[in-house]
Amino acid sequence: MDIDNISESLPDEISEDISKKLTKKDLTDIYEDSLDNLKTSQDAFSEIHNKYIKDIQFGLLGNQWDDSTLSTRKLENRTCKTFNKLVSNIRYVVNSNMQNPPAIKVHPISEGTKEVAEIYDGLVKHIENESNSNDLRSAAFQDAVAGSVGVWKIITKDCDDYPGQLEIYEERIVDPTTVFPDPEAIDPTMCDAKWLFHIKDLDIKRFEKLYPDAETTDVKEVMSDWFKKDSVTIAEYWIKDGSKVSWYILNGNEILDSSEWRDLPYPGKYIPFTFILGEDITIDGTRTIKSIIRDSIDYQTTLNYMQSEAIDYVQKSAKTPWLASDASIQPYKKVWDIANTANLPFLPYVHGEEKPSRNDPPAAPVGYLEAVSDMSNAIKETVGIKDTFQDLPAGASGKAIKLQMAQSNIGTYVWTDHLNRAIKHAGKIIVDLIPHFYSHEHIQQILGIDGTISSVKIGGIDGVNLKGKYSVTLSTGASYEDQRQETNENMLDLFKLDPEMIKVFGDMFVRNMDYPESNQMADRLQATMDPKILAAGKNTSENTMKGQMMALTQQFEHAQQTIDQLTKALQNETQAAKALQAKLQDKFNTEQLRSQTELQKTQLDNKSYENVEQMKGEYDLKMKEMEDMLERFKVFMNPVVPEGPKSVHIEKHETNIVPTHAPEQHLHLGMGM
Repeated sequence: MDIDNISESLPDEISEDISKKLTKKDLTDIYEDSLDNLKTSQDAFSEIHNKYIKDIQFGLLGNQWDDSTLSTRKLENRTCKTFNKLVSNIRYVVNSNMQNPPAIKVHPISEGTKEVAEIYDGLVKHIENESNSNDLRSAAFQDAVAGSVGVWKIITKDCDDYPGQLEIYEERIVDPTTVFPDPEAIDPTMCDAKWLFHIKDLDIKRFEKLYPDAETTDVKEVMSDWFKKDSVTIAEYWIKDGSKVSWYILNGNEILDSSEWRDLPYPGKYIPFTFILGEDITIDGTRTIKSIIRDSIDYQTTLNYMQSEAIDYVQKSAKTPWLASDASIQPYKKVWDIANTANLPFLPYVHGEEKPSRNDPPAAPVGYLEAVSDMSNAIKETVGIKDTFQDLPAGASGKAIKLQMAQSNIGTYVWTDHLNRAIKHAGKIIVDLIPHFYSHEHIQQILGIDGTISSVKIGGIDGVNLKGKYSVTLSTGASYEDQRQETNENMLDLFKLDPEMIKVFGDMFVRNMDYPESNQMADRLQATMDPKILAAGKNTSENTMKGQMMALTQQFEHAQQTIDQLTKALQNETQAAKALQAKLQDKFNTEQLRSQTELQKTQLDNKSYENVEQMKGEYDLKMKEMEDMLERFKVFMNPVVPEGPKSVHIEKHETNIVPTHAPEQHLHLGMGM
């Protein structure tokens, strides 16, 4: 829900449909409870917000001189400069954490699958990319580090590609002091809050356009906190009851809008805000949330004072007075009056009189300078930042430097932990909302870990079903780009040890470079490499699959040749038997010839039958082996069987061979025919 897109308002008379959900008494009770909750939250967080403002002004904006001291020093024409050492420490903590932010990772739980979890991953990355999440999270993190509280929100907006559909976005809360959560929430993300308010001022004309039926005329005078001359304050009120979340829009007089009046109430089970808090401390019922600079404010104030005093000291030292008698300079008094302020080429004095001389300048303000250096170190120590190169010997290895950097981050780990928690909670909110806003049938763009864009069909008969339960974890390892760079660095180290290694995987090294022509360079390098090396570098499973396909193809071809040979031999035997039968019919016309013929016929029948039966058995056996290989080939290529070699063709020849001694084929030879 986004207030900017709200166009409906509460009518004067509640319709029957609305009254079934909320009666006028319900509305009154909700409104009164909301005002009580708002006051409770404001009482608890007002002081926290006031200190947030002071810390931001001091650390980021550099307003580091109190008004009374500043006025006094200006009246005395004394230096009052600001040497802000805190802002660099703030940027160090923010940038070191946001340089490689943790990535949201989705895992299947109940009725979920790994394949759909990968779709969720791609959708989350798409939402983050469209929302410029790294920028808004970095800004919220800076608010927390410099001021103690950072907030962002998960919203929905109309989808340009699919009118009527909503898309999920992350949105920064520019001013965290406008958000008042349940003061009993103790999680650093405020995920356990039972309610939350987001206060916003609307221009009076815009307010009247969004809520034309709202009452404003009679209440402006008595509710000046809500109704100002040119604007109206409204509160976005979120309340969580178990797993149900509802929102209301109210001003100081009435409820203007609610998710309960919509055809589809808010579908999520989380209040869609996530917080990054500083150090959270509660003593005697008083809650304090500290920024990273709060304990360094006095050090920074002292540093500004000491540095300004040192400047004044140096300025005075440059104006050391001259010692001269009145007689020696009296005629040139106007020149000597500006001797310490103007760059004069010479200073005249009366000839014969004592020559003017200048006092020795005072010693450098070593105490001031040492104090300034001490203050700078004290600020770093208080913030928790350890100098990476402190106490490191000259020529220390990269591993030693990385270890020192890791130790320097220990002092600021609480901020890293709270940032990670906030990102993880944002991921849970997004994953919870995804099936409610992306399950309609459509083609969805998703992003891979390396930033590659792909599309997937969601919904419909043949689309991905986003149902199921999924959990969220964080991947805090190196980013894809960092991993690629580290790989290249390791390869380069290997090349230094053995230059011949570039002949083995030099193409991979070049392809991982960021040059626009790196792929072309890698292709040309591959053309000069040994084909055996390139083949060995391919995916093992791919090589195994290709080898098995080749073996099956060869077996297929051999079986085809065997079948062809058996078929041809069978046809030859059949033709020989038929020719013999025709010859016997012409010659066996006598009883004598019949006996001879019967003997020859019996021998021939036995031999032919044995040969035919043997060949049929071999034929059937080969056909069975062929069918088994076909089934194996189909299972191997399941679910899609690629087109086989063009040279392989299987055809089963139907040949009817019947032994001559079978009853229906007996030759009736005899005398008297």
